[in-house]
Amino acid sequence: MIIELTHLHVHPNAEARFEEAFLDAADVLSKADGYLRHSLLKNHDEQNQYLLVVHWQRKENSTIMFRESGRLNSVKSTLHRFYELMPETSYYEAVNLSGLPVEKRHEPDHAG
Repeated sequence: MIIELTHLHVHPNAEARFEEAFLDAADVLSKADGYLRHSLLKNHDEQNQYLLVVHWQRKENSTIMFRESGRLNSVKSTLHRFYELMPETSYYEAVNLSGLPVEKRHEPDHAG
């Protein structure tokens, strides 16, 4: 699994309109091949800054397939008018520190 992090800087005072438009973009995103899930996080201190977190099966699902499908252009046409700065995207993968497969790890039971 690959985690895509995109920093979004929205024009000040456009946050509510951006969030409303994001619902349409999220619908397009969620139909992409290899898409697993996403979340949109809003910066607590800088209300016009967001972090889009998208989980993909593979990096190529985002960097090649999503772009070539035309879905990226649809998302851009919906959201880019809100951006104060161009989005910055990075890709991450989980670090396995336990020796267990990342998907098999679980939190210890803290029940008393």
